[in-house]
Amino acid sequence: MKHIRKFNESVNIYDIDWHQIVPEKLTMIYDNKSYNFICDQSTNIMKHFDMIQVTYVLEGGESWGISDCLEFDLYFLKPYNSKGIKLDVDITWGNYMESEFSILAPNKVSVIQCTSTNSKFDPTNTVFAFDDISLQKLVEFFNCINGISITTDDINFLHVDGRCPIK
Repeated sequence: MKHIRKFNESVNIYDIDWHQIVPEKLTMIYDNKSYNFICDQSTNIMKHFDMIQVTYVLEGGESWGISDCLEFDLYFLKPYNSKGIKLDVDITWGNYMESEFSILAPNKVSVIQCTSTNSKFDPTNTVFAFDDISLQKLVEFFNCINGISITTDDINFLHVDGRCPIK
């Protein structure tokens, strides 16, 4: 199962050190407050059959009342009648699924669940997002996957000024 692009060659998802390609630090914004999460060599990255789980921890350790775990679950799929790859992404903060979307190569993004402005799942319009730098780092990370070529506009619903697509 070849998915990841590295130095112009495809490699198996088990053959690379994911710590080398995932963003090391992400700034998440929740309800107008910023939280920094890190993924360093001590952070857990689990490799499953067709899925990678990347766990980020709150920089500086625990903070009272704030979830200290941000997790990305990346599911690699081969859609029927398609030559490309499909990546399903689940973003969980603590016990809550904050966002779920898919990327069909090269750049078709479909939002499944979004919990920011216009959300049908969270009518409070509480913002769950990433800052500009973190959003760009996520785009660069997703574009490491063979066949995917997205921009920050494609995942704008994850930006602090973004809005969930209206269904």
